[in-house]
Amino acid sequence: MVAGHRVRWNTDNQNVVRIVQVGSMIEELQELALDIFLFASSHNIRLDLTWIPLDQNSEADRFSKFVDIDDYSVHDDVFIHLDRLWGPHSIDRFASSYNAKLPRFNSRFLQSGTEAVDAFSQDWSCDNNWIVPPATVVGKVLNHMRESKAVGTLIVPMWKSSYFWPLLCNDGMHLNSFVKHWLCLPKRPDLFVAGRAKNKLFGTKAFKSPCLSLLIDFLQPDRSGFSRYAFSDKLGFFPLTTPLILGGSEDVFSTGFWKDLSAVEDESLKELASRPEVTVLASRAPGTTDAYRRSFARWKKFASSKLEFQHFPAKTDHVALYLQHLIDTTHSQSAVDSAIYAIQWAHTMAAIPSPTNSPIIHAIREAAKRLVGTRPVNKKEPISAGMIRKLVNNSNFDNLLELRNVCIFILAYAGFFRIQEVLHIKYGYIHFNSGYVVINVDVSKTDQLRKGNEVVISVGLGEKTCPVKILRRYLTEVERYPVQSDHFVFRALSKCKSGHKLVAINRPVSYSTIREYFKVNFKDIVPDISLFSTHSLRAGGASAAANAGVPDRLFQRHGRWRSVSVKNGYVDDSLGSRLTVSRMLDI
Repeated sequence: MVAGHRVRWNTDNQNVVRIVQVGSMIEELQELALDIFLFASSHNIRLDLTWIPLDQNSEADRFSKFVDIDDYSVHDDVFIHLDRLWGPHSIDRFASSYNAKLPRFNSRFLQSGTEAVDAFSQDWSCDNNWIVPPATVVGKVLNHMRESKAVGTLIVPMWKSSYFWPLLCNDGMHLNSFVKHWLCLPKRPDLFVAGRAKNKLFGTKAFKSPCLSLLIDFLQPDRSGFSRYAFSDKLGFFPLTTPLILGGSEDVFSTGFWKDLSAVEDESLKELASRPEVTVLASRAPGTTDAYRRSFARWKKFASSKLEFQHFPAKTDHVALYLQHLIDTTHSQSAVDSAIYAIQWAHTMAAIPSPTNSPIIHAIREAAKRLVGTRPVNKKEPISAGMIRKLVNNSNFDNLLELRNVCIFILAYAGFFRIQEVLHIKYGYIHFNSGYVVINVDVSKTDQLRKGNEVVISVGLGEKTCPVKILRRYLTEVERYPVQSDHFVFRALSKCKSGHKLVAINRPVSYSTIREYFKVNFKDIVPDISLFSTHSLRAGGASAAANAGVPDRLFQRHGRWRSVSVKNGYVDDSLGSRLTVSRMLDI
């Protein structure tokens, strides 16, 4: 571009002029000056350096201090998967020369290989667009796509409080008609890859917010005005979505059953054929699927490093050698189990026979139990009723923060709740009756199929420790603020002149926050706080009920345990109840 030309170089730094012209005694600066000289000589460029005052160099100075916070892209695995699912894409609309996913791309500034500067100056109608825009221009992207009648894949963070959310979901429940399909991207630390610019918004740290991949079609939007996809507050976003199979297992969905399915030629069936992949992934909880994906990726990495190995479909002898490798290097039974489950899952997903069904693999698994043993279970100590009484006596219920925390802890104890179950209670889930309260459990680890459960908690014997009275008092305090039936009961609090008040954002207080409050509140009550956790509340209530002789059937129903063995794992039998066994032997 500038070869064979005279280039005028204005600078407001007098040292730069001298260093470029005659060099420097400092080694690093001398090398830079030499590089500039050699580059100019090789391209027949004549440099004219001139010093000018700062006030005459404001335009160049402004660009020199420009910070590009939007220099990032998504991981290649994400693009490959979505390109196979909704592609092929023809152009990357927001990219640079070093992170473009496609040969054709638009960039913010003039760069080598760019098709155009400023994507909004282009017509998007003739392409299947790959769009990963800065969050600040999502609204502008949607308007431009509407005007161009464009089609493409849009990646956006799921920020329901953002300005652009009503543009995607204007009634708060249904995605708008131009959204043909959507997926929730996996929470992985490298979902966004940082570019070369400093201070970029995404890519420097693990992105904590969920992100959506949306298949946008303004060419043929549904006439109903809404997409067929709805968001339900009762089910939440996450149970309706599943992580993409990334990081080494994407080939599972190009083999066996999926290879045959992708060969469908009938145009009316192609869109339908793209859906079963998401459907079958929903057969497992998102966390389980992600665990399988990570374990399968480790197997693929190992197999790829061996010349004779084939990672998928896997061979029995190769899997056997891999399991032996895990036994020798990890000395962990759980590592062996994880590998077996992941390999079996991958083959099941592709509807092909799994080598993990071989008697040899079963024998290796059993041998691992004997050779390396199983990791001892580090169960936390249960909280006792006496500890709960001390907590209540130490707390000031006139302080809304302390009242909220005690209410959470005592409900977990009395209802055999996990803390996450308590934190997801909404106002509409609570029903007071004479002498007891009914709480519907919406989010539960033991209710993966979302059938729902309800927990009944009786009025307590103690005046100060009664869980029903404490819950009533807390609700009375927070109902001074606007609340609705779909609002979370236990939300974050902010400081005010009178103490604390409920924040307006309808989001439950985080588990990490409550975990820290648990440590602070119980550290002077329990012997050693390291032996206790928030799960000690559920275990404590269960242990107290078991030692009091509560019938097993009622006990198991109250705690919502799916099996007796799991239920028994929560019970810490008292010495008196254990001695009862030998006392009843009539000897």
